[in-house]
Amino acid sequence: MKRSIKISGIVTVVLLCLGSFQIQAQDSDTTKTENHSTFKTGDHELLISPTATTMPKGTWYFTSYELILINLGYSITDDFQVGVFSLFPVTSDFLKTVSVGAKYRLYENKNFSVATTGAVLFDPGVYNVAGVTTYRNEKLTLNANFGYSGSTSGGSGGLSAIIGLQYGFSDRFSLIGEYLNLRGADDITESTGLIFAGCRWVSEKMSFDFGGFRPTDDVGDDIILIPYIKGTIIF
Repeated sequence: MKRSIKISGIVTVVLLCLGSFQIQAQDSDTTKTENHSTFKTGDHELLISPTATTMPKGTWYFTSYELILINLGYSITDDFQVGVFSLFPVTSDFLKTVSVGAKYRLYENKNFSVATTGAVLFDPGVYNVAGVTTYRNEKLTLNANFGYSGSTSGGSGGLSAIIGLQYGFSDRFSLIGEYLNLRGADDITESTGLIFAGCRWVSEKMSFDFGGFRPTDDVGDDIILIPYIKGTIIF
C-alpha cells in the first residue's frame, strides 16, 4: 500500500513536469538567436524537466511517453507555444489526466536562457509554478528548475527542484541525467526524490529518449530502475 502511494505521487509530479507548454517573451528577432539557429528536436526539455530553450514559429511537436502518455503542441510565434498533455484516450477517464501549462522566457543570450513555467493537473487538482534556467554550448547543457507545487483546493504544498545535464557525444547522440527533489512537497507525495538517467538519439525531425528512473527513498530493494521511453516528432 505504501509503495502504491509513493508510485502515485511519482506519476502526479511527472505529469505536472511533462505537462508544461511554452510561452516565451516577445522578441521581434528571435529566429536569429542562438537557441533557434541551433535548435534540435527535443531541446525544449530533457528527460522530464522543461528547459528554457524555445522552438521556431509554426512548429508542431508530438511526444509520446511509454506509448501511453501524449503531448501535442504548436508554436504560434517564435515566442509562444501551446499544447495539451494527457494519458492516451483509451477510455473517457483520460480527461482526468489532462494538464495545461505555460512557459514565459524572461531572458536569453548566446548561451543562457531564463524562463518561468506553470502547469495545472486538473485531477487531482495540483499545480506547479517554477523558474527555469538553461546553459547550453556545443556539447553541454545544464538545466535548473526550482518551483512550488500545491493544491488548487487551497491545501498546503512545497518546494521542488529538478537539476539536469545533457552531454552530446555527436550531433545525433547524447547522455542525459536528472535529479528531482520534492522534499518540500510531502503533502503531495511521499516520494521525495527521483533520479533519471538515459540517452537521446536525434534526427532532423525526431528524437528518441531511452533510460530509467528510481526513487531515492526506500521503495523496496527489488526495484533497480523503472524503464523510461520517450519519442518526439516535430513537423
